[in-house]
Amino acid sequence: MTRALKTANWKQSNNMADSYTFSALIKAVRSSSGMGIETAGAVQLARNRLTKCHRLGQFARDLVEELLVVPAPVDGVYRIQLDAFLFGSIHVLAHQAPEIARRDYGRFVRVTPADITAGNAPRYFYYLSGNSLILGGVSEGDVLFYAWLARPRAFVFYPDEAQAPATYNADTGVWSYSSANLTVEEQLAAQARVTDWVLQRHFDVVLDGVLATMYKEDNDPRGAAAYARYKQGEEDIRESNEIVMQPMPVALKGRG
Repeated sequence: MTRALKTANWKQSNNMADSYTFSALIKAVRSSSGMGIETAGAVQLARNRLTKCHRLGQFARDLVEELLVVPAPVDGVYRIQLDAFLFGSIHVLAHQAPEIARRDYGRFVRVTPADITAGNAPRYFYYLSGNSLILGGVSEGDVLFYAWLARPRAFVFYPDEAQAPATYNADTGVWSYSSANLTVEEQLAAQARVTDWVLQRHFDVVLDGVLATMYKEDNDPRGAAAYARYKQGEEDIRESNEIVMQPMPVALKGRG
């Protein structure tokens, strides 16, 4: 049975049109396993597995590129606050003022506060403090090129589809929203609160991964088959998505 057919059969057997969202994943876990797992446990397992799927590679779909303007220092420290829920691993951080050609940029090196104290920090450096970047070698107003690999947000389970910010009908390919008269940007933001590209493209792989973990913990004989399907799904994710191999700064773009 193909993965597309398996997902379609799951939807049909559970009389659900909504699919490819985190809430649909939790419902599928419960239905497929028949184990009566508590909601909190299923949500945590699903979040963990989704993150592992994102970390199978440095995928282009997770790559976010933007320009950051260095703010005024506070107590002598140059700090840039990052988006908490999208924060992932930094791919490239480089000093690039508008007058500098693309090929001439200073790449930042990650250090620790101990490196700075010992005088071992390079010209351009950064370290992380919570969800902030602490920068060295910069001045107020400098423009930095920043590329980072986003990780999935902590999705919420909505038992009632009507309560979800957005739901997706896989049969019709249409999104619906809990609020009316949304702009396109607001619609996209609502979608981002319930799903991401891994769930949309590899829903059943994540499902098999969650089930494999549950079955293993419960010594359920279905675990071996679920794990085998998941491992094959890992290869599908790697092979069907572009992996970022050699990141380089893109042309400077406006922040809008």
